[in-house]
Amino acid sequence: TTEIYTLSLHDALPIWALLISPNHADYFTAVHAVLKLNGVLSPANPLYSATEIGRQLEDCEATVVMAHPCCLEKALEAVRASGRADAISVLVLGADAPAGATPLDALKGTGAAAPLLGAVEDDQLAVLPYSSGTTGMPKGTMLTHRNLIANVLQFEFVDGRFWSRGGETLVSPLPFFHIYGFTASLNISLYYDCTCVTMPAFDLERFLSLVQERRCTRAQLVPPIILGLAKHPLVDSYDLSSLKTIVSGAAPLAREVGNECAARLGVAVKQAWGMSELAPIGSVNPDGDNRPGSSGVAVASMLYKIVDPESGELLPRGEEGEVVCTGPNVMAGYLNNPEANAHAFDADGWFRTGDIGYADEDGYLYFTDRLKELIKYKGFQVPPAELEALLLSHPHIVDSAVIPVPSDTAGEVPRAFVTLAPGADFDADSIAAWVAERVAPHKKLRGGVVQMVAPDAIPKSAAGKILRRVLVQRNKAGEFDPQE
Repeated sequence: TTEIYTLSLHDALPIWALLISPNHADYFTAVHAVLKLNGVLSPANPLYSATEIGRQLEDCEATVVMAHPCCLEKALEAVRASGRADAISVLVLGADAPAGATPLDALKGTGAAAPLLGAVEDDQLAVLPYSSGTTGMPKGTMLTHRNLIANVLQFEFVDGRFWSRGGETLVSPLPFFHIYGFTASLNISLYYDCTCVTMPAFDLERFLSLVQERRCTRAQLVPPIILGLAKHPLVDSYDLSSLKTIVSGAAPLAREVGNECAARLGVAVKQAWGMSELAPIGSVNPDGDNRPGSSGVAVASMLYKIVDPESGELLPRGEEGEVVCTGPNVMAGYLNNPEANAHAFDADGWFRTGDIGYADEDGYLYFTDRLKELIKYKGFQVPPAELEALLLSHPHIVDSAVIPVPSDTAGEVPRAFVTLAPGADFDADSIAAWVAERVAPHKKLRGGVVQMVAPDAIPKSAAGKILRRVLVQRNKAGEFDPQE
């Protein structure tokens, strides 16, 4: 049984709240209390550094910060650095809080319903997750109430009809700050009145014990976890017979890994596809017709087409091109970023996903590549441009580029290429450690650091844009030693 409490955060409306927390029972409360009060909720990665939290805090101009105790010190540092400390209320999940902050438990009421503070319009902004979109630095992805509600209903008509309402037990270690976990685990669990078993950080042994103890029927996972389920010897020590379906998302799942996991556990392993800009579910394999290797069919009411990435011309079925789409789940745009919006939408208003794929005769999508240059580390987005900008702030680095390199356990990891100032000594470990101190763990340079000796060694276009694809090709050819 879940009690839904009401919060009184601010007299002034609208509320813009930044939530920084690992998965926690009060995550549900915090999210829906803000939405109930006609506010806007921006979830942040709890592993972010104070600098990264501060960037998101300032971009969305939050007036409320809600933090788990483990994130409080970084959150307070970001608030102080903002120069708006007097205008920002700080709440702490739990019963205790330091001076200057309020414990969330102190704001919990009786459980009685509170009236909405003003009418909520369909296209009113509700949630602001941060995504790197097709390129560049993280951007506030404006998701409306219509986007969020539509995506839950869209899912229902494609895959939800196979769910037993009130009868499923979903296990999901997906972080709720990530839009995959936010919609597919948090909101869909509420909508289907099912039990959601989660954890603040993934641990394989703990995950296996939860499935066994709670008799979980469904799991929402990412490829590295599915790889572990397929290969790790620890899996054989647990009874996972209650599990019937595993959904993989956030990053591509190798067909062989999915098949191996399915055979070992005796479950259906299927892929879904989406992104923050789609709230996030764009396609899913229905329980009734799962096709390994495919990302499934489009959710209800979302239209997609495959076009030539350069000309935008419609391509024949079966031919690879960029997937563009439109529908009630497509975001309203990026916050305060007209340049990014102009790039993200074509002349007819269709959203350019940046993903390359094709559709078969039945409309099932198969993704083969992506135009965007995001690095996907265990399903988390790592924007190369963000790491490049950070590297350029290093006192001895005058030029930089970051690319993905394949990883059996993480999907991809970032590798940096740097040019040093004259006379500076190159120390790959030192540079990697310097970066690690300033970024969330998933953004660390796990692929190594390569020194480019010539001043113009990092390839660029005539317009000065880094040609990352050239570096990727040269790297695949074995031209660079990771610690060169």
